Amino acid sequence: MTDPYPTNADDMNAIMDRLNYRDDQPVDVPVQTGQDTGADLVPRSIKLPGELDTRCKARALRLGMSQSAYIRSLIERDLAQDEQHDRPVMWSDLARIVTELGRTA
Repeated sequence: MTDPYPTNADDMNAIMDRLNYRDDQPVDVPVQTGQDTGADLVPRSIKLPGELDTRCKARALRLGMSQSAYIRSLIERDLAQDEQHDRPVMWSDLARIVTELGRTA
């Protein structure tokens, strides 16, 4: 095998033959941390139109944030404003947030 990556079944078999599996020794897997990791963060899935997603990513990048952190900041800001007015979130409020997300990107 001269290529850095296997290009056929024989190359792949040669790589597999060199592997040494050991179940008797624990492996310490490194944990990556960053602004979007932590025990207190709950993963959520949201659906955005493609253009809005692209603009959201670009805005987050310009702010030096991940897209998740940027979206969290918008939600936190809206909730803080809502608490000041002591009223429930309405569908119109959610529509306003989505519109604002589109404008700020």
